[in-house]
Amino acid sequence: MLLLAALRSEYAESRISLSSHFSTFNTIYAVTLRKYAHTGISSTEVAIMEVNQAYVAMKLWIMLVHRVNERGRGDVSIIAVWNELWGPYDSFLCVLEGESRAGLHRVSGAASLDGFGADIPCRC
Repeated sequence: MLLLAALRSEYAESRISLSSHFSTFNTIYAVTLRKYAHTGISSTEVAIMEVNQAYVAMKLWIMLVHRVNERGRGDVSIIAVWNELWGPYDSFLCVLEGESRAGLHRVSGAASLDGFGADIPCRC
């Protein structure tokens, strides 16, 4: 919610202030997603929720950094944000893919993992 409010704000200071908290967010984000590598994913609903929330978080942080940087006031690059957020997200997707292939989560239709990133090898 804070990211949305900062992005909608007409005051650049709110975006700059929030962007300074990226490292704190990233630590929590990484711990949250990486725990699934050890515990597994409890249900398909949890998997869907985590994928969606992580994707939205990545997109909003990238948008925030872009807005801060376009005014020349940012000290974090979009690539740096992407690199920090992608690793935990990719790890989570690998766990989800492995559990889905093992039949632990039923995924069908457009959400099927078989065609998802077919040209990108999973690093799991």
